[in-house]
Amino acid sequence: EHISLPRCLGSSSLQLMGDDELALLGHLIGDGCTLPRHSIQYTTKELELAEIVAELAKKVFDDQINPTIKHERQWYQVYLTASYRLTHNIKNPITKWLENLGVFGLRSHEKFVPEKVFEQPQDAIALFLRHLWSTDGCIKLLKGKSIRPVAYYASSSKKLAMDVQSLLLRIGINARLSMIPQKNKGRDNYHVTITGQSDLQLFVDEIGAINTYKKDSLQEIQHYLETHNANTNRDIIPNQIWRLYAVPAMKESQLTTRAMQSQLGNLYCGTSLYKQNVSRERAGRLANVVKSEKLIHLAHSDIYWDSIISIQEEGMEDVFDLTVPTLYNFIVNDIVVHNSIEQDADLIMMIYRD
Repeated sequence: EHISLPRCLGSSSLQLMGDDELALLGHLIGDGCTLPRHSIQYTTKELELAEIVAELAKKVFDDQINPTIKHERQWYQVYLTASYRLTHNIKNPITKWLENLGVFGLRSHEKFVPEKVFEQPQDAIALFLRHLWSTDGCIKLLKGKSIRPVAYYASSSKKLAMDVQSLLLRIGINARLSMIPQKNKGRDNYHVTITGQSDLQLFVDEIGAINTYKKDSLQEIQHYLETHNANTNRDIIPNQIWRLYAVPAMKESQLTTRAMQSQLGNLYCGTSLYKQNVSRERAGRLANVVKSEKLIHLAHSDIYWDSIISIQEEGMEDVFDLTVPTLYNFIVNDIVVHNSIEQDADLIMMIYRD
């Protein structure tokens, strides 16, 4: 069975955070140390990124911050110290900024994206993700038995990974979230992975990269996308549409199964065709063949049909009715849900019970 998710989410048209502020926040959430009783610092293996962070801190906080870069073993540390003396009531301006956003004092597995970032326009969200991806993100062409492009973001924080997955939806990118066990190496990791050709192309076009070696990898992926045809098996419409919509439309149009498959460009395979899920492109062609408005809507909808992997019992819980007027559908945790029918169910049970 499949459940409906949004293929994309809307975003604000009003930008409330500056580009430099969003960029610096992305770096500090990714590779920053912002714990109490600890110097505020950023750690990276790339001098290029260290210099970018130092420059961003000066742009956002001007002369209130005095960034210094130190090379320690294989790492570059960017110390973001205040240019004035700190006391109990006088804090580093970065501390105050992060406190206002609700993300100060978090360890790696506790990190998340502040709510304010979700309220920014699409371009601003893309900029934030571009800088966040330069920390624990990966962009590369995997070369083994088969060559395939991939982009993923890794974190020990499940909440941060879920937030990144949700922000990508604001760009129209549908990513997969998976848990990667670390066994005896530490906390489990969570990967937000982008694979399909259309999603990777959006990543290349809208998010991109800021550091040199990731830009090189991005060019390799772009070349791959330009020279290979898409073959998605993820963004599909469930096979129930054959019997729900195609067959009734065929009967109305007096179209035989053989004639329908011929016009669709298929070799005749009888009703075994009805076991196949349908790509959006094929659903559009099928809609034209059988003349079905419902199939046209499904082919061009903003619904992503995700297969249910497992259903696990969670025990007894209180449940609540939540309703919205007019449209009846709304989105919770990036899942399309609908108004509760609990009140109707109570009424039916009261009238019809023995």
